[in-house]
Amino acid sequence: EEYERLEASAASIRAKMSRLGDAMRSLTADVRISTQFHREPARALLREAHAEMGWRREVAAATTSAEDGTSTSSVADGDDDATAGESPSPSPPRSPPPPDA
Repeated sequence: EEYERLEASAASIRAKMSRLGDAMRSLTADVRISTQFHREPARALLREAHAEMGWRREVAAATTSAEDGTSTSSVADGDDDATAGESPSPSPPRSPPPPDA
């Protein structure tokens, strides 16, 4: 009787975990779509603002060697669409979060 109760409980937990896993996968897909949707307008606005300020973007392209698995990086100047958020100058250090009261 105890064994059957534990087995039923385990089956219930497995079903709940499966539902939560499905919900997490769906949420992950929604976040990716939202990120891509909002990235393009922001990229256009940043490109316009950088052009008005006279800043040049630096594009870092990373490649991975198929033979040994090492990665190398090169830097090119220009207005390349292959960038994903490079900034023209180093950003200031972030301040620590405020302590909880």
